[in-house]
Amino acid sequence: MGARCRHGFDWRYCAACRRRSERRPLPLDALKLAPDNRPALVLRREHGSEEATALLLEGTAGHIETVDCGALRPPDAAPDFNRDEILERFHAFALEAGFLFHPGQALTWRELGSEGPPHCHECKTQLSLNAGSLGCTQCRYYVCRCGRCLCGYTGKNYLGQFFQQFPALPIPREQRLEFVRVVRFCVRPAGPAA
Repeated sequence: MGARCRHGFDWRYCAACRRRSERRPLPLDALKLAPDNRPALVLRREHGSEEATALLLEGTAGHIETVDCGALRPPDAAPDFNRDEILERFHAFALEAGFLFHPGQALTWRELGSEGPPHCHECKTQLSLNAGSLGCTQCRYYVCRCGRCLCGYTGKNYLGQFFQQFPALPIPREQRLEFVRVVRFCVRPAGPAA
């Protein structure tokens, strides 16, 4: 049986805790080396499992796959490992594969006006340039930490006007979520040296 969440349920079946855990940032030690010396970022590891979901880099491309945690090594095992270069490659790949970009200006008029910044239509997280939100290259709107943007969304805006945003995002939201987490990990400010 899995660990219990704060609501007293198995954490895998608690909707509130599961939704919150899916957006959790990658741990500081997520960068690893695969057995064939490919750089890997451990994205998720299920409680009590010996396997993890990882993003593996091959040149400038990469793919997400399930790997054995015991086979992964710390990056200092390779003498020619350049952490900054590897993180830059992960960052560039995640931006391209996740249809993401770093906005250089506000993406909505609303955040500049008295109404204040917009929010995610699903989880209600505030989205804005000041909050460091990423942008979607397809709909040119902000991307939430939960991986959602306006691609394929049908609903009303803050003025009560009905709109439809086509087409849908070309990748599944679960993959987009992982790419958002990778980008946030790669641009995380460096903390104190351990």
